[in-house]
Amino acid sequence: MNKILKSLIIMIALLLTGNVYGQQEYTITQYHLNALPLNPAYAGIHKGVSVSALWREQWTAIAGAPSTQFFSIHSPLSHRYASLGAVLFKDTRGVKTEYTGYLSYAYRISLNQTTQLSFGLQLNMHNFSNDISRLENQRGLIQNTDTSDPLFQAFANDELGFKFNFGTGILLHSDKYYIGVSVPRLLNSKFFDNLDTSVESPRLLRHLFLSAGYVINTNSDVVLKPNLLFKAVQNAPVEFDINLNALLAKVLWLGVSFRSELSQGSEKLAGPIESVAGILGIQVNPQLLIGYSYDFTTTAISTNTHEITLNYIFNLPTNKILTPRYF
Repeated sequence: MNKILKSLIIMIALLLTGNVYGQQEYTITQYHLNALPLNPAYAGIHKGVSVSALWREQWTAIAGAPSTQFFSIHSPLSHRYASLGAVLFKDTRGVKTEYTGYLSYAYRISLNQTTQLSFGLQLNMHNFSNDISRLENQRGLIQNTDTSDPLFQAFANDELGFKFNFGTGILLHSDKYYIGVSVPRLLNSKFFDNLDTSVESPRLLRHLFLSAGYVINTNSDVVLKPNLLFKAVQNAPVEFDINLNALLAKVLWLGVSFRSELSQGSEKLAGPIESVAGILGIQVNPQLLIGYSYDFTTTAISTNTHEITLNYIFNLPTNKILTPRYF
């Protein structure tokens, strides 16, 4: 037991003392329903074959705003201590489109009858492409650009291609709570590999995620579930998401989420909070959950975001899932 806790402390220290850098990772509101894209140690937590899909349209009133979709699957292996997971992910922002594949492996250690400690590793493959034609009619950006700039030439020639990376994470969890720390990408990979040595290439930066959640059973037929998510990266403020969800009569999820400002110096209308979201979920049965969230900003941007998620858990032959999973 002491050795396990010592290993946990060492891993957290290594993750926290590594260089962390500004927000390049995608943002989702319903992260509490599927944390596999954020932490590979999440794989297998449902003790069944868990399949999820998400579609997010951000800032719908703005042309070229982020659009995110992902599909994930994860499950324990036959002896139940090890798990595998995979995520296929697409993110479009302006002229850039990113396709990403994650392959995750997690190994769990039982600390007692209710609590487990999971260690996760993740292999990532990223593909980036640019469609420069999207700039042609936007305020003369092409005409007013120094086309001899080597960074612009690399961008225009679509010299991004495939990038490989790997990540890691740990997760302490039971049916009542979870605490996790992860770095999905450990390498600060260059975007452009063929630039002149005198030119500094932009990089994919390392992000640190800290997450936690807890289930509160009330005396009435209501279950409360608060969640926290902190994201840190260099040259950007620490971002946090706080949400509170309530399960009513084991069927209806109602929740609210608050996200901190994403950038310094933005014109905020309501203090340090950048967006507020309402969350609605239907627990169709213990295996199927349908979720929807509607985000609206509290900044001068004044536009909205829609997000839909589906999660289904296929029971393994020796498992019976009698109640909904809360994480």
